[in-house]
Amino acid sequence: MNLKEKLLSLKDSVHSVKIGDDTIYFKHLKASHNPVLAKYKDEDTNTVAFILACCDESGSELFTMDDLDDVKQFPRKIVNVVSNASMLGNEKSPLGTAL
Repeated sequence: MNLKEKLLSLKDSVHSVKIGDDTIYFKHLKASHNPVLAKYKDEDTNTVAFILACCDESGSELFTMDDLDDVKQFPRKIVNVVSNASMLGNEKSPLGTAL
């Protein structure tokens, strides 16, 4: 299998992060999310990424962009940890690491 075939065969899987006693599930953001991120560029990127990525254990979306004002009221730590993990693809160190 060549690299292109491997990339095309990637499946969208559910990942999780622990925040306190809670497990929060999310999917990694995809290039197909870029138009939504661009549309809401005047909003906080982490909040929009959180909405796009956050899901339940089975992968069903929990929020839509209609929930933006509600999600803005969530604690920053939750929004930032989930959005960073979804964008960086690193749930083990969701705040990212210096290169």
